[in-house]
This record gives sequence, C-alpha cells and structure tokens, in this order.
Amino acid sequence: MPYREAFPAAAAIVRLLGPACERIEVAGSIRRLRRACNDIEIVVIPKVIPNLLGEPGDRPLFDLIDAEVRSKRWTARQGHQPWAKSSRYDTPIQLDLFIVTPETWGVILALRTGPVDYSKRIVTEKYRGGLLLDGHQVKDGRLWQTDTYDPIQAGDRILPSRKVVETPEESDFLNFAGGWLDPHLRI
Repeated sequence: MPYREAFPAAAAIVRLLGPACERIEVAGSIRRLRRACNDIEIVVIPKVIPNLLGEPGDRPLFDLIDAEVRSKRWTARQGHQPWAKSSRYDTPIQLDLFIVTPETWGVILALRTGPVDYSKRIVTEKYRGGLLLDGHQVKDGRLWQTDTYDPIQAGDRILPSRKVVETPEESDFLNFAGGWLDPHLRI
C-alpha cells in the first residue's frame, strides 16, 4: 500500500485505540516514511483501570479490539513474540499490534521501527559487527548489562552476573546501540 494510503489508515487505528492506551506509536515502514508499506505496525502500552480493591481490573484496549473483531471489521490472527503480545489483524492493510510494558517500550519501539537489517545491528554487539555496546544484550524486550564480560565465555547467553539497564524511551536504548538516528534514516 502506498504511504499516502497507509498513513491515514494507521492514524485512524491510533485514534480508535488511543483512548485505551497509556502510550501508542506507529512503527515500521510508516514511521520510516517509506513509499510502500506492507503493513501497519503499532506499539502500545494499554491502560489498566484498577478495580475497587486497587488491583488490575478492566483493560479497555482489549475490549475495543474484541468489539472490532466481533463487528467483523477486523479479523484476528494471533502472533507470538516472547517480549510482547503480538496480534495480527486483517484491516484495510494488515495490522500488527505489539502490546508491551513501560519497561520494554524503548527497546521494542526501536526494533519494530526497523528495518530488519537495522534492528539486527542494534541488538548485535560491536565485537560481532553490530552497534550494541559490548557487554550488553537484548533479551525479552529489555537491555541487559553483564558485570563481568568475556565474549568467549558468554557466547549467545547472558551471564549470571547481569543487571537490567532501564530504557524507558527509544533514545535511551539507542544510546547503547550507535546513538539516535531519525527513523527515516534507518537502513
């Protein structure tokens, strides 16, 4: 779908879902301003309305999505990622909805904005040819730093002595992965 058609479709979905979200952002090829877009990717943190006891209660985002599916305006196709609830919907253009937490927002928004080759580089350590600072790994949508780092010992796993690096914003994560780059310049 051409960008000039994909952007208004994404904006309409953001308007529909926005009131039920703490945060919502269009990602993928639309955010990168590509001329042709294969799908709409949206990253969201849903609002959770506590019940009378102060416990997590209503989840209005899921009620909205269920209403769209029940009305047959959307057709649900479940996807799965370990770091986010990922759902696919057939709308005028395929919609991939990534439901994340405040803790995973920065990393997931950067990864879902892409493109694929850029996303691979920002999660690959420098000693392996990527952009991510050595001694750091992305796992489960979070950035981890190892206290003792030995690339030969570490291999592809996180060592036991590790700590989460807080990356609430995309720019926080990208500071560890080559620095900020405007989405339309990411290749």
